[in-house]
Amino acid sequence: MTSPEQLNPHRRRLGQLAQILVFDLRAIYWWALLIPVIISAGIVWFFVTYRPTMTETWLTCWENVAVVVTGLGAAIAAVRWFIQRRPYWGWLAILAGVFFCRELHFSGTNVLVYTAPPLLLLVAWLQFKQLSDYLTSQAVVTMLVILGIFYTITQGMDAHLLEFIPDERLWEKGAEEVLEVIAHTTLVCLAIFSRPRRKAPDAKPAIPQFLRNTSL
Repeated sequence: MTSPEQLNPHRRRLGQLAQILVFDLRAIYWWALLIPVIISAGIVWFFVTYRPTMTETWLTCWENVAVVVTGLGAAIAAVRWFIQRRPYWGWLAILAGVFFCRELHFSGTNVLVYTAPPLLLLVAWLQFKQLSDYLTSQAVVTMLVILGIFYTITQGMDAHLLEFIPDERLWEKGAEEVLEVIAHTTLVCLAIFSRPRRKAPDAKPAIPQFLRNTSL
Protein backbone atom coordinates (compact mmCIF):
# COMPACT_ATOMS: atom_id res chain seq x y z
CA MET A 1 0.00 0.00 0.00
CA THR A 2 1.31 3.42 -0.94
CA SER A 3 1.99 5.70 2.02
CA PRO A 4 0.82 9.34 2.10
CA GLU A 5 4.48 10.41 1.92
CA GLN A 6 4.95 8.45 -1.31
CA LEU A 7 1.83 10.02 -2.78
CA ASN A 8 2.93 13.52 -1.74
CA PRO A 9 6.67 14.10 -2.34
CA HIS A 10 6.41 17.64 -0.93
CA ARG A 11 5.13 16.26 2.36
CA ARG A 12 7.99 13.76 2.38
CA ARG A 13 10.52 16.54 1.79
CA LEU A 14 9.09 18.61 4.63
CA GLY A 15 9.26 15.59 6.91
CA GLN A 16 12.90 15.10 5.99
CA LEU A 17 13.61 18.78 6.69
CA ALA A 18 12.19 18.41 10.19
CA GLN A 19 14.41 15.38 10.81
CA ILE A 20 17.48 17.24 9.50
CA LEU A 21 16.83 20.25 11.73
CA VAL A 22 16.34 18.06 14.81
CA PHE A 23 19.57 16.21 13.98
CA ASP A 24 21.49 19.47 13.50
CA LEU A 25 20.29 20.82 16.85
CA ARG A 26 21.59 17.68 18.54
CA ALA A 27 24.80 17.51 16.51
CA ILE A 28 26.06 21.04 17.18
CA TYR A 29 28.81 21.41 19.74
CA TRP A 30 27.00 24.24 21.48
CA TRP A 31 30.00 25.37 23.52
CA ALA A 32 31.85 26.03 20.24
CA LEU A 33 29.29 28.68 19.28
CA LEU A 34 30.86 30.90 21.92
CA ILE A 35 33.98 31.11 19.74
CA PRO A 36 32.65 33.63 17.17
CA VAL A 37 30.88 35.62 19.90
CA ILE A 38 34.00 35.90 22.07
CA ILE A 39 36.26 36.70 19.10
CA SER A 40 33.85 39.35 17.80
CA ALA A 41 33.52 40.94 21.24
CA GLY A 42 37.32 40.93 21.60
CA ILE A 43 37.87 42.59 18.24
CA VAL A 44 35.27 45.29 18.98
CA TRP A 45 36.79 45.89 22.43
CA PHE A 46 40.26 46.24 20.90
CA PHE A 47 39.15 48.79 18.30
CA VAL A 48 37.06 50.78 20.78
CA THR A 49 39.83 50.83 23.39
CA TYR A 50 42.99 51.32 21.33
CA ARG A 51 41.63 53.07 18.22
CA PRO A 52 44.29 51.76 15.78
CA THR A 53 45.01 54.00 12.79
CA MET A 54 43.07 52.75 9.79
CA THR A 55 44.48 54.21 6.60
CA GLU A 56 43.27 53.28 3.12
CA THR A 57 46.40 51.17 2.74
CA TRP A 58 45.61 49.34 5.99
CA LEU A 59 42.05 48.58 4.90
CA THR A 60 43.20 47.51 1.43
CA CYS A 61 45.70 45.12 3.01
CA TRP A 62 42.98 43.38 5.02
CA GLU A 63 40.72 43.25 1.96
CA ASN A 64 43.52 41.55 0.02
CA VAL A 65 44.02 39.06 2.85
CA ALA A 66 40.30 38.27 2.69
CA VAL A 67 40.63 37.57 -1.05
CA VAL A 68 43.54 35.19 -0.42
CA VAL A 69 41.80 33.34 2.41
CA THR A 70 38.49 32.83 0.57
CA GLY A 71 40.35 31.89 -2.62
CA LEU A 72 42.40 29.35 -0.68
CA GLY A 73 39.27 27.79 0.80
CA ALA A 74 37.62 27.57 -2.61
CA ALA A 75 40.75 26.16 -4.24
CA ILE A 76 41.29 23.45 -1.62
CA ALA A 77 37.63 22.38 -1.79
CA ALA A 78 37.73 22.35 -5.60
CA VAL A 79 40.89 20.21 -5.64
CA ARG A 80 39.36 17.76 -3.19
CA TRP A 81 36.23 17.56 -5.34
CA PHE A 82 38.38 16.91 -8.43
CA ILE A 83 40.25 14.12 -6.63
CA GLN A 84 37.42 12.52 -4.64
CA ARG A 85 34.35 13.51 -6.71
CA ARG A 86 32.22 13.72 -3.59
CA PRO A 87 29.28 16.14 -3.92
CA TYR A 88 30.09 17.83 -0.60
CA TRP A 89 33.37 19.19 -1.93
CA GLY A 90 31.65 20.70 -4.96
CA TRP A 91 29.03 22.25 -2.68
CA LEU A 92 31.70 23.69 -0.37
CA ALA A 93 33.79 24.96 -3.31
CA ILE A 94 30.78 26.90 -4.60
CA LEU A 95 30.09 28.33 -1.12
CA ALA A 96 33.70 29.47 -0.70
CA GLY A 97 33.72 30.70 -4.29
CA VAL A 98 30.74 32.94 -3.58
CA PHE A 99 32.61 34.64 -0.72
CA PHE A 100 35.73 34.84 -2.90
CA CYS A 101 33.78 36.66 -5.61
CA ARG A 102 32.27 38.96 -3.02
CA GLU A 103 35.75 39.94 -1.78
CA LEU A 104 36.73 40.84 -5.37
CA HIS A 105 33.87 43.38 -5.28
CA PHE A 106 32.95 43.22 -8.95
CA SER A 107 29.47 44.16 -10.15
CA GLY A 108 26.67 41.94 -8.84
CA THR A 109 28.57 40.34 -5.97
CA ASN A 110 26.40 41.99 -3.33
CA VAL A 111 23.34 40.30 -4.82
CA LEU A 112 25.28 37.05 -5.19
CA VAL A 113 26.34 36.88 -1.54
CA TYR A 114 22.76 37.39 -0.34
CA THR A 115 21.13 34.93 -2.73
CA ALA A 116 23.67 32.12 -3.19
CA PRO A 117 24.03 30.92 0.45
CA PRO A 118 20.24 30.46 0.89
CA LEU A 119 20.14 28.60 -2.43
CA LEU A 120 23.02 26.37 -1.29
CA LEU A 121 21.14 25.62 1.92
CA LEU A 122 18.14 24.67 -0.23
CA VAL A 123 20.37 22.35 -2.27
CA ALA A 124 21.75 20.84 0.95
CA TRP A 125 18.19 20.05 2.00
CA LEU A 126 17.00 18.67 -1.34
CA GLN A 127 20.21 16.66 -1.93
CA PHE A 128 20.88 15.73 1.68
CA LYS A 129 21.37 12.04 0.91
CA GLN A 130 24.18 12.86 -1.51
CA LEU A 131 25.80 15.25 0.99
CA SER A 132 25.01 13.29 4.15
CA ASP A 133 28.40 11.61 4.49
CA TYR A 134 29.73 15.04 5.55
CA LEU A 135 26.62 16.88 6.69
CA THR A 136 26.03 14.27 9.41
CA SER A 137 29.48 14.99 10.86
CA GLN A 138 29.22 16.97 14.10
CA ALA A 139 32.42 18.88 13.34
CA VAL A 140 31.21 19.92 9.88
CA VAL A 141 27.76 20.95 11.14
CA THR A 142 29.32 22.99 13.95
CA MET A 143 31.81 24.76 11.66
CA LEU A 144 29.03 25.67 9.22
CA VAL A 145 26.99 27.18 12.05
CA ILE A 146 30.04 29.10 13.28
CA LEU A 147 30.53 30.46 9.76
CA GLY A 148 26.89 31.56 9.73
CA ILE A 149 27.27 33.33 13.10
CA PHE A 150 30.39 35.16 11.95
CA TYR A 151 28.64 36.20 8.74
CA THR A 152 25.59 37.44 10.65
CA ILE A 153 27.76 39.48 13.02
CA THR A 154 29.76 41.13 10.22
CA GLN A 155 26.61 41.94 8.27
CA GLY A 156 25.12 43.43 11.43
CA MET A 157 28.19 45.61 11.82
CA ASP A 158 27.94 46.67 8.18
CA ALA A 159 24.32 47.69 8.85
CA HIS A 160 25.55 49.75 11.84
CA LEU A 161 23.60 47.75 14.42
CA LEU A 162 26.36 48.52 16.94
CA GLU A 163 26.05 52.28 16.63
CA PHE A 164 25.07 52.43 20.31
CA ILE A 165 28.77 51.87 21.06
CA PRO A 166 30.63 55.22 21.23
CA ASP A 167 32.25 56.46 17.99
CA GLU A 168 30.99 53.42 16.07
CA ARG A 169 31.51 55.13 12.70
CA LEU A 170 35.22 55.53 13.47
CA TRP A 171 36.07 51.89 14.18
CA GLU A 172 33.29 49.83 12.54
CA LYS A 173 34.93 49.44 9.11
CA GLY A 174 38.26 48.27 10.50
CA ALA A 175 36.71 45.84 12.96
CA GLU A 176 34.47 44.44 10.23
CA GLU A 177 37.39 43.83 7.84
CA VAL A 178 39.41 42.00 10.51
CA LEU A 179 36.39 39.92 11.56
CA GLU A 180 35.64 38.98 7.95
CA VAL A 181 39.16 37.61 7.53
CA ILE A 182 38.80 35.60 10.75
CA ALA A 183 35.38 34.38 9.61
CA HIS A 184 36.74 33.30 6.24
CA THR A 185 39.31 31.09 7.95
CA THR A 186 36.34 28.91 8.88
CA LEU A 187 35.98 28.14 5.17
CA VAL A 188 39.63 27.08 5.05
CA CYS A 189 39.11 24.91 8.14
CA LEU A 190 36.10 23.28 6.48
CA ALA A 191 38.13 22.65 3.32
CA ILE A 192 41.03 21.11 5.25
CA PHE A 193 39.44 19.35 8.22
CA SER A 194 36.02 18.16 7.00
CA ARG A 195 35.76 14.41 7.41
CA PRO A 196 32.85 12.10 6.56
CA ARG A 197 30.93 10.53 9.40
CA ARG A 198 32.25 7.01 9.79
CA LYS A 199 30.37 6.01 12.90
CA ALA A 200 27.66 3.35 12.88
CA PRO A 201 24.19 4.62 11.89
CA ASP A 202 22.98 4.12 15.48
CA ALA A 203 25.74 6.33 16.94
CA LYS A 204 24.73 9.45 18.83
CA PRO A 205 23.25 11.71 17.69
CA ALA A 206 21.12 9.37 15.63
CA ILE A 207 21.10 10.19 11.94
CA PRO A 208 17.76 11.18 10.36
CA GLN A 209 15.31 8.32 9.86
CA PHE A 210 15.30 8.56 6.06
CA LEU A 211 19.06 7.92 6.04
CA ARG A 212 18.96 4.81 8.20
CA ASN A 213 19.43 2.54 5.18
CA THR A 214 22.19 4.74 3.75
CA SER A 215 25.77 3.64 4.30
CA LEU A 216 27.85 6.45 5.80
